Amino acid sequence: MVGSVIRQNEGVDRVSQIFGTIDVGTNTAHLLLFSATLSGGIVPLRTETRYVRLGQGVDASGEVHPDALERLRVALSDFGAIAAGAGVERLVTVGTSASRDSADPESLVNFVREHTGIDYEIISGEDEALLTSIGAVSCLDLPNDIRTVVVDIGGGSTELTYTHRSDGVMTLDALSSLNVGSVRLTERCFGQLPPTASQVAEAESTVRTALEAASKPVDGEWMMVGAAGTIRALALIVEEAAPGSRPNGQPSNLSRSLVGEWRRNLLTRTFDETLALNPAVLAGRADVIAAGVLVLDVVFDYLGADQCIVSPWGLRHGLAIKVARQLAGLA
Repeated sequence: MVGSVIRQNEGVDRVSQIFGTIDVGTNTAHLLLFSATLSGGIVPLRTETRYVRLGQGVDASGEVHPDALERLRVALSDFGAIAAGAGVERLVTVGTSASRDSADPESLVNFVREHTGIDYEIISGEDEALLTSIGAVSCLDLPNDIRTVVVDIGGGSTELTYTHRSDGVMTLDALSSLNVGSVRLTERCFGQLPPTASQVAEAESTVRTALEAASKPVDGEWMMVGAAGTIRALALIVEEAAPGSRPNGQPSNLSRSLVGEWRRNLLTRTFDETLALNPAVLAGRADVIAAGVLVLDVVFDYLGADQCIVSPWGLRHGLAIKVARQLAGLA
């Protein structure tokens, strides 16, 4: 269970109400409480994270495990209570990869509504990619004319979203949602921790095959921006920091060589050895972080990138910006 309070920006004109967004991934569920600025921006107020592992066994069976449903119920009930206590005016909740892969998505939506009172929308991989990209880039101080590829490595899927910005307008150039993620790859390829050399080779081949089929612009140089749990967790491990240590949206960086070193390091560790690196960061993901970093290393190679800016914002922030823009009459 991880929670952090983000200091509120001073001197920002904003509407008085508080709003909330929740994104439920394959491994984690995140809550963001925020206020909206009059120009369609957001001021984050509070974040909460719960490890639900909704994707437990979904890749193999298509069924959401009863234990995962119970973890989801508890997490969303907690989030609902936090939102209600804060006087949230509107709460937007979405499910991503594991929810999409469920054999009966409608039953999952009904389960959430019946047991938590929360409306649960399952969004497409393309919508997930675009909203994550908007969130990840919006908090970064980037040049006005810039091409970025936002990489979101989740538990069940990996999204690559190519955009360019000119005169303050973001334009989508290409995006792909790939069915490779830290939980899915671990369950599919790794029989134990550490995995064998043949299991690692199988995992890498799976990722490369998915990338070869992905959409990608023909030319142009793209600044790599990382979002979501795997990349942020690795950055925190490298910095020996704790969750929430960058409360004001300050980005960090990961180099290609450093990611390669950590891939080799993590793929030789047992679960306990991995968890011991940083229990606060790796609680709920120590068994899958090695597979996630393997994905990141292969993506670095695929993109030919040397550096990755690690954004502290992601899907829930993109959702929040969408709400704020609607309130401002901009969407």
